[in-house]
Formats: sequence, structure tokens, C-alpha cells
Amino acid sequence: SNEGWILTIPQETDGTTQLCFSLESTSDLVHRVTLPATTYEPGKRYTYDIRFGQTEVTVKLKIAAWNELKSSYDIPL
Repeated sequence: SNEGWILTIPQETDGTTQLCFSLESTSDLVHRVTLPATTYEPGKRYTYDIRFGQTEVTVKLKIAAWNELKSSYDIPL
């Protein structure tokens, strides 16, 4: 739900926060990914790219201004 977006109150995280989610293909299994230490600032959009490999999960973070007006704006990883 929410098209993949969640609302986060501006705050600092210490690298122990986990994003927990389930996939349609694994039904009740809850996956957990530890997010890197981050300072969430007002007016910013934080996009996490989570990729599953055979033996590992990688997390990449992209940060952009929340009110970016360009319709084809892309933030390189």
C-alpha cells in the first residue's frame, strides 16, 4: 500500500533501524533489512533501493528535495 512510500518524522537513526516487509511470493515470511544510519531532514525525499541476491541483500539510498518539479528527474545511485 501507499505505492511504496512511508512518512517519517525528521530524526536521526543510528544504523539499527530495520525495514520489515513481506512479499506476495513469500506470503507470511517477514523480511528484515537494516537501514544505514541517516539523518532524516524536513523537505527531503529518501528512496531506498533494496535488492535481493542469492546470499545477500543490498541497500542503496537516494536523497532528493521533496518538491522537485522536473517530471523526468533521476537521481543516480
